[in-house]
Amino acid sequence: MSSSVEKTVRVNKLFDVYGGILTPRQQEILSLYYQYDLSLGEISERLEVTRQAVYDTLIRGIESMESLESEIGLLMKIERVRLTIQDCLPLISRSHKALCSLPSANGVNVHEEYTDDQLEQIAEDLIKCDKQLESACDILRHLGG
Repeated sequence: MSSSVEKTVRVNKLFDVYGGILTPRQQEILSLYYQYDLSLGEISERLEVTRQAVYDTLIRGIESMESLESEIGLLMKIERVRLTIQDCLPLISRSHKALCSLPSANGVNVHEEYTDDQLEQIAEDLIKCDKQLESACDILRHLGG
């Protein structure tokens, strides 16, 4: 991924989290530039300002959002929660498949035919998920409080 694309992704993520703290003009210019991919010249024509004014507004808006991110780290925390959940999904899926494959008799799972090692692996996966999701919940609790 090129640095230009990475910067656009970063600014859009910051905008999603911190865009509300920007002035309406900063919001408009950042949106036109990073979300609608208009050039500085196109924005300056549309808003009837100089290209330099558009550029300065972009820089100030990004600096404001980056400053907030460095102070409170909300985007980083949201990303950690997203990655935690993403890590848990394969474990939950594997556990679900393993449990669904248990033989059944009269609609009741017969665990005796499942080895202790297999059940232990399912339990370990689910315990790991529980711990990871609890960590994610702690992050979310701190965000709200």
